Amino acid sequence: MNAFSVASGAAMPDDPEISTISGISKFVAEAAAHSPSIYNSSPWWFSTVDADICVRADSERTVPIVDPAGRELTMSCGAAAFTVRIALRYLGLIAQATVLPEPGIPNLVVKLTWGEERKQPSDYERRLFDQIAARRTHWGGFSTDRLPGGLMSTLTEAAARENATLRIMTDDDHRAAILAVVAAADCAFGLDKARVAEEAKWMPSVPGPTADRGWGARPQAETTEPGSPGVVAVLTTPGDERVDWIHAGQALQRVLLVAGSNRVSVAMDATALEFGHLRQFIGSEIVGGDSPQMVLRFGLTGHA
Repeated sequence: MNAFSVASGAAMPDDPEISTISGISKFVAEAAAHSPSIYNSSPWWFSTVDADICVRADSERTVPIVDPAGRELTMSCGAAAFTVRIALRYLGLIAQATVLPEPGIPNLVVKLTWGEERKQPSDYERRLFDQIAARRTHWGGFSTDRLPGGLMSTLTEAAARENATLRIMTDDDHRAAILAVVAAADCAFGLDKARVAEEAKWMPSVPGPTADRGWGARPQAETTEPGSPGVVAVLTTPGDERVDWIHAGQALQRVLLVAGSNRVSVAMDATALEFGHLRQFIGSEIVGGDSPQMVLRFGLTGHA
C-alpha cells in the first residue's frame, strides 16, 4: 500500500494500515515526497507527537550559496506542509495547521493537529490530491497561453487563501521587464561556478540556466514556430519573514495543484530571486513593494 493506492475517503477509520498515527504519518510522508522543493532537495522531515504531525526543516539539506537565508528551503517546507494538509483531508481528517508553533524550535515549521471528527473530502480536495504525484515541473515555452476561461482568477484566489498574492503580468512592459531580469539572472548564474556546482550536486541531469530552458523565444523541437512564454505571474507576500515564506510555499503548492487539475502546465523560475539586487528590483519596480517569492508561467503543452 502507498499514499496513492488508498480509496478516497474510505481509509479512515476502517483501514488498519491508516488507522494509527504511524500509518497516517507514513501516508502523508509518501505524498509530501512529491512536493516542489529547491533543487528537488526535499529539505524536510516529519515527526509525530501524540496525534500531531510536525513538518521540520532539514538543516543537512541546505543550499547555502543560492539560498543563504533559507528562504527557498522554508518555502519548500511550506509546500510540503500544504501537501500534508491535502493528504490528511483525502483521508477524511480535519486538520488544524499552526505555522511556527514553537519559537524556541526554529526547525519546526508547521504542526498539524486533528480531532475525532471525520468528513469526506470534497471533489476539489480529491482533484488536488490526484495532482500531487501527477504534477511535473515544465521547462521552456508552451504551445499556447490561451488558458481555460476564468482560470487565472481561480489561481489568484487559490494563492490568496494561503495569505499570498499571485500578480499576473497583464501588460507587455511588465512581461518584458520580467523577461529581462530572468535573462540577466540566467547569465549571472552561468558565470558563477560555485552556484552551478551547487545546482549540479542536487540536479545533475537538469539543464542549467545557461541552457535553452527559457521562455519560448526559440522554436520548439517539434516545430519551426516559436513557443509561447505563457501567462507570466509573480507570487508575492506582503512581508519577507519566515512566516511569509511558509505561506508562499503553501500558496505555491496550492496554485500548482489547481493549475494541474485544469490540465495547465506551470514553469517555475527562482533564479532571478536568488540575486538580491534583482529580487529588490522586481519587488520595488514590478510588484508594488511586495516581496517576490517565485516567478511563474502558465500555459498549455502538447501533452498537457
